[in-house]
Amino acid sequence: MIFMEQDVKQSQYQYYEERAPEYDEIYSGGGPATMSEPDLYVRETKAVSDLIPKHIRGNHIDIACGTGYWLPCYHHKCSNITLVDQSPAVLAECRKKIDSLGIKNKVNIMQANLFNHPLPKNSYDSAMVGFLISHFDEGEEQSFFDMLKSILKPNGYFIILDSSWTAERAEVRNKNGLQTRTLNDGREFTIIKHYFDHNDIVNLASRYDADIEVLFEGRAYILAAGKFR
Repeated sequence: MIFMEQDVKQSQYQYYEERAPEYDEIYSGGGPATMSEPDLYVRETKAVSDLIPKHIRGNHIDIACGTGYWLPCYHHKCSNITLVDQSPAVLAECRKKIDSLGIKNKVNIMQANLFNHPLPKNSYDSAMVGFLISHFDEGEEQSFFDMLKSILKPNGYFIILDSSWTAERAEVRNKNGLQTRTLNDGREFTIIKHYFDHNDIVNLASRYDADIEVLFEGRAYILAAGKFR
C-alpha cells in the first residue's frame, strides 16, 4: 500500500510538471475541464479574480502557485510576494508572468515541498492556497494547516481556491479518489483529487479552529477566505 501511494504521488508530480505549458488552458475550459461549456470557466475565472484581491495584502505567500495565473489580479495589493511550488516547470511559466508584469523586485520564488522546507513563523499577512488541499490525504491536510497557522501573522488571512463538487461533476467523476488525467499529447497520469462543497469548507473550519467564509461557489470553482482563531 505504501508503494502504491508513492507511485501515485510521483505520477501526480510528473503530471503537473509535464502539463505546465498547457496548464492555463483550464481557465478557458480546456485541458481536463469537466464542464461542457468553455464560457463557464471564463465567467467563473473572472468572478474569482475580482474577489481574490479583497483578502490579499502586505507580505503575501502563494502556496502551490503553479504558473502564477492569479498574479495579475492581486500583485498590486502586496508589498512582497513569495511564490512556492514543487515543480520547476510550472515555476518557469510563473517567471514569464512575473517578467511581463514587471514585479521581479518584490517577488521571491521558492521551489520546495513545504512538508520538507520550513517557512518563517508569524511572517505573512495573507496566504493563497490554490488547488492544493484537494490532493492531500488526511495526515497531509492536518500537517498543512498546522504549518499555515504557524506562518501567518495574527489575524492573517488565508484564501482557499479549489474545484467545486456539483451534480454535473458527479456524472463523470467521483468526489474523492484517484483520477486519470490526460495531456494534450495523449499521455495519461494518475492523480488523487477531492472536490469541495460548502459543507466541506464548514468542516475545514471546525477541524482547524478557523473562521472561514465561502465567497464563491460555482460549477467549476469554490473560493473561501478565513482566519485562524
